[in-house]
Amino acid sequence: MVNERFGSSSQHDGRSAREASAIAVRELRPHVINISEGQLKSSGRYQTTHDDVRAIFAQHIPAWAKANVEKSEPLRIAVWAHGGLIGEQAGLAIAHKHVAWWKSNGIYPLYFVWETGWCDALKSIAASVASRLLPSGGRGFLDTVLDPLIERGSRALGGVQIWSAMKRNAQLASAADGGGSFVASQLGKFVQSQKRAIEVHAIGHSAGSIFHSHFVPAALTAGVKEIKTLQLLAPAIRVDEHNERLLPLYGKKKQGVAHTTMYTMARDLEEADNCFGLYRKSLLYLIHHALEPELRTPILGLDMSVTADRAAARAFGLDGRRGAPGEVVWSKTLLDRGRVASQATTHGGFDDDAATMGSVAARILESAEPRERYVGTGRAFDTWALSDDWLSDVDISGLRAAVTPASSAATFPISNALPAVRPMPGASNTNNTSRTRRALCVGIDSYPGRNALEGCVADSERWESVLAHHGFAVEPLHNQAATRQRIVDLLQRTLSGSRAGDHVVFQFAGHGYQVEDLDGDELNGTDQALVPVDFESGAQLIDDDLRAILQAAPEGVRITCLMDCCHSGSNTRLLGARAAPGALGGKARVLVPSSVAERERWSEAYRTSRGEVARHAALPVYAAGSSALAYGGQPANTTFNRAVGHLLGNDRMRWVSFAACQDNEQAFEHDGHGDFTRIASRIVLEHGLELSHAELERRVLEAFGSAAAQRPRLDCEASARDQPLF
Repeated sequence: MVNERFGSSSQHDGRSAREASAIAVRELRPHVINISEGQLKSSGRYQTTHDDVRAIFAQHIPAWAKANVEKSEPLRIAVWAHGGLIGEQAGLAIAHKHVAWWKSNGIYPLYFVWETGWCDALKSIAASVASRLLPSGGRGFLDTVLDPLIERGSRALGGVQIWSAMKRNAQLASAADGGGSFVASQLGKFVQSQKRAIEVHAIGHSAGSIFHSHFVPAALTAGVKEIKTLQLLAPAIRVDEHNERLLPLYGKKKQGVAHTTMYTMARDLEEADNCFGLYRKSLLYLIHHALEPELRTPILGLDMSVTADRAAARAFGLDGRRGAPGEVVWSKTLLDRGRVASQATTHGGFDDDAATMGSVAARILESAEPRERYVGTGRAFDTWALSDDWLSDVDISGLRAAVTPASSAATFPISNALPAVRPMPGASNTNNTSRTRRALCVGIDSYPGRNALEGCVADSERWESVLAHHGFAVEPLHNQAATRQRIVDLLQRTLSGSRAGDHVVFQFAGHGYQVEDLDGDELNGTDQALVPVDFESGAQLIDDDLRAILQAAPEGVRITCLMDCCHSGSNTRLLGARAAPGALGGKARVLVPSSVAERERWSEAYRTSRGEVARHAALPVYAAGSSALAYGGQPANTTFNRAVGHLLGNDRMRWVSFAACQDNEQAFEHDGHGDFTRIASRIVLEHGLELSHAELERRVLEAFGSAAAQRPRLDCEASARDQPLF
């Protein structure tokens, strides 16, 4: 096996480290293109000249192919781009370990080492925030408090500029005079000149996906007939940039990318990863929350981002349709070998994970297994010592003031606020510093046909910003991604992964509906339902389902529901209601079926699918008692509490519900936001740490005024009314 560390002498017994290093450089020269700031690197320890690149295609590849590839087989060339924050030494170390393995599998590797060396700068930022802004604390303290501060501290200390400069280098490499562009031109000429079949495959790890988003189009323009496979390992590219540059090429046999595979971690592993041992989630989360110019930018490798984007989800087969040009391999897979395998558990470990590397090679070879199995540790090629000397002169006293317990969250805008750090009141038996806060925010505008809504995604995004400001890790779920099964899966996973003292918020903005009570537990004969985007198939999410999900949460988990929907007292943004003008000329979020027949089709689809839905979701049907509790002066079976949580008999309500209006009212929107969301979110942002549930209700009602067309309401156990909001 090739030695892991570039420059080590252990592979060349009897030679000095200097001699071994020189030999390693000579071995790599036919495979490595060293680029700095977009240009071929012409100085330093490892140089790449234009003549070196020409020699790769004129001499090295033909000589290797003649000796190692049968004429009946295609000549396979794999073009690798590593993550974009690492320096030259680490990039060479990756290539040094990989090259011989690729060649043993009959694949000729080309490695772009596009050094930036900025990972140590980001490490220093994280360490500086951790050591200079915050008191000491345990793991729980890091999880609940330090992550948001590192995110915001990273922005304040230049993280956005570092990341943007790295992306700029990726772009410059494939610009007209860039080093990558020159390689693309030589590769294109080589492909065009050969009589034998040539296959070009591209692999990008982390920010290598950004590099390839520029190089792949450049190679196709330069004469490469097709990129046979594009394989993205934990891709750090923005979803919108991926959709703009790469997605239009997918599925094209000529002048395109025949097939794309993304290897990335499922959400739970992303959240169990860490950056630099300080930020307790993967690098993709840090990019998402802090390193792009816009906060919470969707990143392709994040589960929550790719599934929420309609175009990306369709491209990778995540919308349930057949024939997608791409697919996702979610680590960890059940199998540790084969074409659909990955055992990586860290963002940086994909390029040294035996299962992932074997799967990548098997796809290139179009075989079940590579010829020679990769041997790796699954750890990142992360070799820098931490140094924050460059930060010694940076004044961050202003940040310190912003995160002291005495500071007020109201003084910081959502876009760049550092949340006030204040112990969260709660059960006396729970250590406050170990609590975590998580939120699932659902917003659906793109219902099919004439059922489309306006402002619901904007509502959800507004709550996402406010909750993130108050220290919640937010999972967004919008539009086509918000299917019934996806809502159920994410809500169950969020709750089951919580423990006593944790706080979970479930926010929903979208349609609601009333469906036939099929199990006889409703006094008025109807179940209330949240309406997922796939409701026409009968996939309603009824009150029994929500009640079972919330009731199954671990004991001691705090749960808050925020619903901005018409007739939310009945858990509906009511399908079939007649829209009435708002008191201030606003628009009511209600729909009218096109016909009685359409209403009947919805009902029949629900009745037909109900058994199938129950089997897929594994949700028990809640068997209620016969007595009804009264909350807010109304019987529970006609209120929002009855819909999402008022339990009958001796069961207690374990969650708190805020509804946009009474059950006999409609919820209105102005200027692209629900009135309830606009008012309540502002109050929570400004006073969240000071509010009790009852105080939030009072302030919201006061802001609406006595003549409002809708009257928001709080429903909870009497003992919870005076408990703090956070």
